[in-house]
Amino acid sequence: MPSLITGMSTAEIAALTTDQIAALTTEDIAAFTTTQIRALTTDQMPAFATASIEAFSTSQFPAFTSSQLSALSTAQVASIETADVARIASLAIRGLSSEQLSAFSSDQVGALTSSQVGALSTDQIVGIEAADISALGTLALRGLNSGLVTALTTEQVAALTSTQLGALSLSQVATLETADVAALSTDALAGLTTAQVVNLSTAQVAALTTSQIAALTSAQVRAIATNDLQVLSTAQIEALSASQLEGVTASQAQALSTAQLAALGTDISGLGTQAIGGLSTAQIASLGTEQAAALTSTQVARLSSTQLAAVSNTNLASLSTDAVAGLTTAQIVALSSSQLGALTTGQIGALTTAQVAAIATNDLAGLTTAQIEAFSADQIGALTSSQLSRLSLPQLAAIEVADFDDIETSAIRGLTTAQVAALTTAQAG
Repeated sequence: MPSLITGMSTAEIAALTTDQIAALTTEDIAAFTTTQIRALTTDQMPAFATASIEAFSTSQFPAFTSSQLSALSTAQVASIETADVARIASLAIRGLSSEQLSAFSSDQVGALTSSQVGALSTDQIVGIEAADISALGTLALRGLNSGLVTALTTEQVAALTSTQLGALSLSQVATLETADVAALSTDALAGLTTAQVVNLSTAQVAALTTSQIAALTSAQVRAIATNDLQVLSTAQIEALSASQLEGVTASQAQALSTAQLAALGTDISGLGTQAIGGLSTAQIASLGTEQAAALTSTQVARLSSTQLAAVSNTNLASLSTDAVAGLTTAQIVALSSSQLGALTTGQIGALTTAQVAAIATNDLAGLTTAQIEAFSADQIGALTSSQLSRLSLPQLAAIEVADFDDIETSAIRGLTTAQVAALTTAQAG
């Protein structure tokens, strides 16, 4: 049976009463042509039953104008099929009020296209429920202009997912207000690309909370611009873990203030060798004893002779035995007499035979008898004739009797007549 709508002129359509509109069947709705839809008045629009709104097809929805859509109730707006939402003309969608957009379900919000989103006003964008903002597709999000990004509420920004955040353009990320940056969830923050992190402003980086800082990946930390890293508070620096510090570059490490470096605490053990190599002598000198104790053998082995010279005696004595054993022979040679004299007996005992043989003769002469006593038989056996010849008589006396058996004959020949005369009967044995 033909619908009563079929064949009606636009004037006749516009003349339909609200009761007639309310009584339309799904067959009548299907009969509407584009021209007839555009003839509907704003007074007629609220009379459509929600079932009738649902019945309009995707081919019919592009015909609705902004004024017609603005006349719909929130219940009618909520009844629009998701497929039909995507078919609303970009100019027409501007007719929806913030209250009407608030009535959209997450599925309806997810159906919005980039052109539709880009056509929204700032008042409209804030009308989308924060809980539904996460339903926006990445392409739709890319449709937001700088004004719309700025207009987003902190609650809306906090609802963004990691996928959505990672999909934002660099210009969109740059537009995020500092309060919005601080509102990002730690899960969402993980979606930031390194390019986006590089593009963050100093103010945006400074706005990151300690929880957000702690959630960054090592790659993201590495991407923070050097000048931006310098604005991080000690509390933010303290939030970084050893694993996050693995990505820090030499230039980033060198840019840290002594206060920031101190804030790393024992997590300094996470710095890579490049970062350690980038530290200035002033930074090295500023390290605390606990930080020195936390340095790994790999890190200590990376220190240049200039950096090593800046290590205080107290910090040198705090190095782990593994770290001391990791010193290269060139570093051993570079140690001053004072620094060698600061080594504990445990550290002395950890030295390799190659390290012992590398100790400068003048520096060896500065070791205490307790340090000499700490040498093992293998270490004593590694001493060269020139090293032995510089030992004082008390130092010579401190060599264990059993250790003398390990001294090379060629090294023994280096002893002076005074040293030979001073040997005990057991040592001379």
